[in-house]
Amino acid sequence: MTTRNINLLEIHAIMGKDKKNKYYVQKFKTAWQTEKQFKDWLRPSKDDSRAYCTFCQDDLTAHRNTLLNHLKSSKHVKRAKEEGSVGQRISSFTVQTIDEKRKNAELRIAAFVAQHCSTRAVDDLGEMVKQLDNKSEVLTSIKLHKTKCLGLIHNVISPCISEELVEDIGNSYYSMIIDESTSIDTKKILSLVIRYFSYSKRKIVTFFRLIEIESGDHKSMVDAFVKIISEHGLKIHNLIGIGVDGASVMVGKNHSFSAKLKEILPNLIVVKCVCHSIHLAAEKAFLKLPQNLDFLIFNQGVYQLVF
Repeated sequence: MTTRNINLLEIHAIMGKDKKNKYYVQKFKTAWQTEKQFKDWLRPSKDDSRAYCTFCQDDLTAHRNTLLNHLKSSKHVKRAKEEGSVGQRISSFTVQTIDEKRKNAELRIAAFVAQHCSTRAVDDLGEMVKQLDNKSEVLTSIKLHKTKCLGLIHNVISPCISEELVEDIGNSYYSMIIDESTSIDTKKILSLVIRYFSYSKRKIVTFFRLIEIESGDHKSMVDAFVKIISEHGLKIHNLIGIGVDGASVMVGKNHSFSAKLKEILPNLIVVKCVCHSIHLAAEKAFLKLPQNLDFLIFNQGVYQLVF
């Protein structure tokens, strides 16, 4: 046998040996997580050739047989029982405990308080309602005080009313009455009142909300106004008019709320407050009167208010 033939045989032998000893690396399959036996605890590991057990907090080889063997191991079975009992305790902890009739009664009382009186009265009102009928399971089970009442108004009643309002407006045209004020804790508040004709109720509806703004300048008010309109799903181009007071920040010629809003809505109708307009007209008229008449008219008005 020649040297060439010997070299060829050696090469084939080496290649055959390498082919025979080649090892296939199994990678993690996401489809395993959809299987009933794996979905509760099997997760991918940082290494794509490994799998992770959330119950045992162990890394495993990403082989199906290895995962099945781990599933039957005593450690995994014990941890699975512990996880199951914890889940059962959590589910039992979150079971609804408030009766629907009691919930309905408390919501009605909270809605009444929001519409007709201060939340300070709800502590005494809740206790009084419980004493109306000692045999009634619903009335005697009512537990409603100031903190809970405020929570129901802010988190339940208010979102529901806003959602129904926006749904009722739909594609209808509407107008807004807008005023800026400062609260007792020096926060800037923008009061928004919407007016539109409700086809479902067959009447003009007036309601909206208060929003907090960063400052009382026209840019902050316009930004907050446009943002709240879009967040509620209202169409700003259906806004046909606004009612505002006579302050310069509201109706100034150049840098004001109405001027900035007219850049978005050129055909917007701006109506000044009649009371503010009459007051300004009267103030200008007083400047033309003699000082003694001014003093006489002013004091006569004060005398009528006092007596």
